[in-house]
Amino acid sequence: MEIMIRFLDLCNTLLEGLMLYACAEIICKENRQAGMRRCIPYIGIFLVSYLTTWVVPLDTSKIIIEMIVWCLLMKVTTGDKWRNFITAFLIYFYIFAAVSFFEMTTCHLVLGTNTMVIGEQIFLSWWDYVFAAIIKILVSVGLLVYRKNFQYEIQIKDTVLIGAVTLIFYMICFSISVGFFAGNKEWYDVTSATGTMLFSLCFLLLLLFYKNNIYLKEQNQEANRQAKEAQMRYQYYLEKEKQEEKVRSIYHDMKNHLLILESGQMSDEARQMAERLRKELSDYESYIQSGNRFLDIILGDKAQKAKDGQIEFSTFIDFSEITFIDPLDISTIFGNGIDNALEACEKLPPEKRIVVVKGCKKEKFVLIFIENNYAENGDVSKRKTIKEDTYMHGFGIPNIEKAVQKYEGECKIMKKNGRFTLTIIIPFPAA
Repeated sequence: MEIMIRFLDLCNTLLEGLMLYACAEIICKENRQAGMRRCIPYIGIFLVSYLTTWVVPLDTSKIIIEMIVWCLLMKVTTGDKWRNFITAFLIYFYIFAAVSFFEMTTCHLVLGTNTMVIGEQIFLSWWDYVFAAIIKILVSVGLLVYRKNFQYEIQIKDTVLIGAVTLIFYMICFSISVGFFAGNKEWYDVTSATGTMLFSLCFLLLLLFYKNNIYLKEQNQEANRQAKEAQMRYQYYLEKEKQEEKVRSIYHDMKNHLLILESGQMSDEARQMAERLRKELSDYESYIQSGNRFLDIILGDKAQKAKDGQIEFSTFIDFSEITFIDPLDISTIFGNGIDNALEACEKLPPEKRIVVVKGCKKEKFVLIFIENNYAENGDVSKRKTIKEDTYMHGFGIPNIEKAVQKYEGECKIMKKNGRFTLTIIIPFPAA
């Protein structure tokens, strides 16, 4: 029987690790990209929990040691923020205390006892372990499902608030547990115990839901604002395309008229003026040709902005075979991407202001590169994906990413030696 009890306790310890993992998946964003390294903190806390339970039994200091060990290992393996580790562990303890108190109270009320004596040692009853395992599995599954909708970034004030409330509830739960195991049935008040458990759970859920819902609402408003801006930019390019066509048609006729005038009887001064005007018109007509009329308008508009900002602007684009990308998405990708590059170059001296835009079909993929110099601040990020890079935050990158994801594409960034590169890869649709 003792072997079975120890085995059940071991299983419950593993399930406690699963609950902690679920809490970390919700709070610690970097934990979601940690790969196999994410197992190390949980192996460490499992060993600490086992040792402090069966080898060197500890009471109140056990949870503190577990938190320190787990947070240190999480910092080493994921590199996330300390406040996220502490918050995740406090929330885990919060849930663990509520789950433990719930199963202990339920077993006590239903079965009348929570303990059994084996030899000279007192253990929790086997049914208490089984019931606790079921509850922990359900809670862990629920947390892992909820993590998909949790996007809020924990702040320091949240950690302080959760820590303060956790300390209060810990003291209450600990006092109730001491009274229960001491056999003080008169002191053991089921109503206050249940109320404490329900209040702690409600506080935790309301705090997380409230913070996350506010964040999601703000993100949704920002997404709507960006979508409207993208639509306005698209309409701007449509109107500009119509205007360009009219102006180009007029200029074409004017050039022909000038050629006729030059061939007739004119003074040398008039002929020189006509020739100069014709050359200027020819320069105007040598606009960027990418194979996509709508993209030509965008590139021409950005080229003019670059010229006004004394920025060297080069394009190497062949979109003649790329017809499946919607003009609105072309506007979003190139409009935002080039605007980012131009804005970054404005902070540099004129001789370093360089923007290069490339785009072509390569086998079964569309490749787009937008490169520019930028002012290094000594903190060059090693992160490679757009979501992880703060340099591009707030500059229309979410819109670019959404447009690319519509075609199952991928966006990557690279910053090295003062050179910033936005790379977009979009697969051609299956025939």
